[in-house]
Amino acid sequence: ICRHADHVFVQSEQMLADMASYGVRTERMTPVPMGVSARMEQWVESHRVAVVPGRFVYLGTLASVRRLEMLVEAFALVAAQLPEAELLFVGDGDVPRERAELQACVERMGLARRVRFTGFIPMEEAWNFAASAAVCLSPFYPAQVLRSTSPTKLVEYLALGRPVVCNDHPEQSRIMAECGAGLCVEWAASAFADAMLQLACDPDDAERRGRLGPPWVRTHRTYPIIAQRLWRVYQRLVGRT
Repeated sequence: ICRHADHVFVQSEQMLADMASYGVRTERMTPVPMGVSARMEQWVESHRVAVVPGRFVYLGTLASVRRLEMLVEAFALVAAQLPEAELLFVGDGDVPRERAELQACVERMGLARRVRFTGFIPMEEAWNFAASAAVCLSPFYPAQVLRSTSPTKLVEYLALGRPVVCNDHPEQSRIMAECGAGLCVEWAASAFADAMLQLACDPDDAERRGRLGPPWVRTHRTYPIIAQRLWRVYQRLVGRT
């Protein structure tokens, strides 16, 4: 179907490349990445949240395909060196067993008192947790289906002004290179732990990095900006200037 379409809207530059490898013409595709809403922009403007030292926050789905056990292993290494460290999983699995399996992993590693699962909560409450983090976490398992994603959580962390640890991923790597609001490492528990400790133990540098996120988001990833770009493509497709 896509090879015969007049135009195809994909989610990321990586998805564009993937679709091109299937025979879809590059000039007939436009990436429409994830951004932040006006509602979130207003929330950020009206809320000042105190940062909790040693708090690490993951915001998003706990789906098994994401292999979040790696994050628990990384946190175990951090917790061994940082007495005040705590990890919050803000979100839930697509099915109940996914959260249960991750909780069982936490129990096996003796971290039950230092890792909290909030389950699904109202969006503003989730933003509040993320805004209170010393460091926010955006791990994306390097599987083919996840390489083409446009991570919402990463852009939200940046909008909240929080420093981020993420892993090599087509879009995450590019964003981190552009804005410098965090550290991008390989997919490995030891690499994540080192980056988490680096930011947690140097709060001045972490906050400096965090401050780089909001201006990048305002320039590139608010939905009004994304919508305007999309509108221009539609106008071109229907032959209008």
